[in-house]
Amino acid sequence: MTASNGQMLVRDRQSLRVARLSAAPYPPAPFACDVFPEGRRVRLAPIGELDLASTPKLERTVRELLELGFDDLTIDLRQVSSADARALRLILDLDAARRAGDLSLTLLRGPDETQRIFEVTGTLGRLPFRNQTEPW
Repeated sequence: MTASNGQMLVRDRQSLRVARLSAAPYPPAPFACDVFPEGRRVRLAPIGELDLASTPKLERTVRELLELGFDDLTIDLRQVSSADARALRLILDLDAARRAGDLSLTLLRGPDETQRIFEVTGTLGRLPFRNQTEPW
């Protein structure tokens, strides 16, 4: 039996109790990347999972911005739900370009799940992360 408010009424031996319907987890939101240019600086704010399927989209966006003359990149990971090895490779490649003097790179920390790949791989300390509360 279902109540009008969307809750499931479940009868057990002792009484009638209300139990919430447990829906299957929603599929992840489609990947998107917001771009916020400011002079030669640009902040990229990917949204969703950075994985084998979505990282190439971010990589293309970065390449296009570099070709347009943006050389000061901030990658804002605050809305990234998780990152895999492909995302790590992209960020390490961008960091290598930063170390070579080809661009300026700043990373804004993501949620714990996103940061985990940097912690596990021992790359967290060598990458240019800033806290979320600092202005970009």
